[in-house]
Amino acid sequence: MLNESAFCDVLAQLRVSGAVVLRHRYKVPWAIDVPSAQELVTMLGVDTQATIVPFHIVTQGWLDYIPETGDKIRVATGQFIVCMNGNGHILINGKPNKTLTFGDLIYHENHQQACSEEGGETAILCGAFLLRNTRNNPIISALPEVLHVDALGQQSTFAMQQIYRLFVNELQADNCGKDYMLERLLEVMYTESIRNYVSKHPGLSGNWLSALSDQRVNAALNYIHKNISSDITVSLLADKVHMSASRFAALFKQAVGLAPMRYIANWRMQVAANKLLNSNRSVGQIAEQAGYGSPAAFNHAFTRVYNCSPAAWRKSEKGSGQHKVTT
Repeated sequence: MLNESAFCDVLAQLRVSGAVVLRHRYKVPWAIDVPSAQELVTMLGVDTQATIVPFHIVTQGWLDYIPETGDKIRVATGQFIVCMNGNGHILINGKPNKTLTFGDLIYHENHQQACSEEGGETAILCGAFLLRNTRNNPIISALPEVLHVDALGQQSTFAMQQIYRLFVNELQADNCGKDYMLERLLEVMYTESIRNYVSKHPGLSGNWLSALSDQRVNAALNYIHKNISSDITVSLLADKVHMSASRFAALFKQAVGLAPMRYIANWRMQVAANKLLNSNRSVGQIAEQAGYGSPAAFNHAFTRVYNCSPAAWRKSEKGSGQHKVTT
């Protein structure tokens, strides 16, 4: 990647946090039925307006991840899986007589399974990333439904290897501030998982993440994200990267998957929604900061997407979720 203003801006909008929900060793054979992200929101009692993204880390042994649809994935020691799609799935090793429910584990019910001739153990960490305001965030659509990360593999980034080791060491230690450290490390692990994915898939096209590797598109994206409150046109962006408007528009759409003005409209809406939830600024101030020509234009655009006015949406969302408000 070149200048990373757009990448950092998009990540910051997600306000990522994370927590370890379950840490256990299972004697083979065993199986766990993990519900959908929607069910996990209720089960874990988290912010109802957040998008929950389950993850599973294997620190010993292996497991098979079996989604509701799609192919099985083998996850071995030093690897983890991030379930971006939020669908329910099974974690399994061997052929157990009973499949445990995630609820059994969360509520500390008896979930020991009888040993069998298969033998061995699997040590796993199950947790969740919480993402906010994901509706128009381009990273969400750019990532695959499931990220399978070989944290200690030869193709893994050096940073990922070190973050994984630090995370496991912190988890096993009994240090003060342990929970706080684990939360921060999970935030970093989420970001590095994305960077690790990009480094392993340089040939992607029509994908926001891969578009950052094109110098001209990268420069245009960075300009958009730095100047979203300003009037931005295709001609202006084309001039910035020394291309004709028609050639630039075609290049941008091929690389990002959206026409330039559609991307700008989506990002304006993302910025505005984030400010509505996380600030006390007036609707008029937010309209200006997100680059809308007038409060009326903002109201019209917002209502078309969310089927209600910005003020009504803000009241509804703040009433049903947990949001840290800044001035």
